[in-house]
Amino acid sequence: MKEEKQRKDLFQMALGLLPQNLARAADTLDEGERLSCEELRLRAGQPFLARTEGKMVTLPRGGEPILVTAGDLDHLLARCTSYSVHTYAPQIAQGYVPLPGGCRLGVCGEGILGDRGEITAFRRYSSANLRLARQVPHLAQPLQPCLTEEGRLQSVLVLSPPGGGKTTLLRELVKLYSGEGSVSLVDERGEVAACREGVPQYDVGSQTDILTGCPKGVAMEAMVRSMGPQWIALDEITGTGDCGAMLLARGCGCGFLATAHGKEPEDLWRRPAYRRLVEEGVFSRLVRIVSREGKRVYEVYAIRKEETANAETVGSAAHYRRLGGGWVLDQLSAAKKSACHPILCGRADIAFQ
Repeated sequence: MKEEKQRKDLFQMALGLLPQNLARAADTLDEGERLSCEELRLRAGQPFLARTEGKMVTLPRGGEPILVTAGDLDHLLARCTSYSVHTYAPQIAQGYVPLPGGCRLGVCGEGILGDRGEITAFRRYSSANLRLARQVPHLAQPLQPCLTEEGRLQSVLVLSPPGGGKTTLLRELVKLYSGEGSVSLVDERGEVAACREGVPQYDVGSQTDILTGCPKGVAMEAMVRSMGPQWIALDEITGTGDCGAMLLARGCGCGFLATAHGKEPEDLWRRPAYRRLVEEGVFSRLVRIVSREGKRVYEVYAIRKEETANAETVGSAAHYRRLGGGWVLDQLSAAKKSACHPILCGRADIAFQ
């Protein structure tokens, strides 16, 4: 019931940020659609859309679509920044505005470039994505048997395309691992724990220390030095700087819970930064999230050197995938680690094939 109230409150917050005509359109969603709403999409000159119950729907429900205007985008950005856009200039330059409850407004449009070719601001806005956070309690628990080896939880990388549910799963993994030891959560954009006055609004476990608002590399160094974590958790590894800081922290004995953008497991080898993390053995488990028929499917792989892969699965296209450099992905299932049958997670999300 607590989670349901949180979702209702966040949807009401979103209605309060939208221009009145768009708020009335979003208000036509029924109760179930509101509870499962993940995104509200605004594109100048295009219909107002919502992602709910695993699909995109046009708003208002049952009526003529409302076309979004440039003024609607300006209004939304002004409300999301409390009419002080310049205060959020650093975040806007990165394409987002942080919102209460771990929510986020993504923006894009006509960028203004700095001397080094980086985006410093936007001259005008053409699209916005109002993303609503949510907690799915116990989402990670069915995965635990496959994340454990010789009685110890392993370092995990969660892989999916943007909007695939990485942050939601990471939040529950942090809570799960916090039951076993100290976790330092690098919550750069405040989306995982959604701290307010230092208190997390989402349950991320009793042994979790949270650092917000700092770049990942600086934050990891500070957490290792000051908090002595067993695990470091971070959302969205983006480049070589993040990976270099992770390797330094790993040298101090830390394990990792992290997320990365990618569609296929082989993407880990195609991107040099991720490839180095594989070659250095930073992660021993990969959780891939894919969408099938509007449901999220969780595939769990052990990341191994080829000579140590499960002999029963070598050569089986269904369970065994080569990355490169002698590294392979050995797909695990609930049946290999326990006697349980395929398990349903969250809103009919399938944990195992």
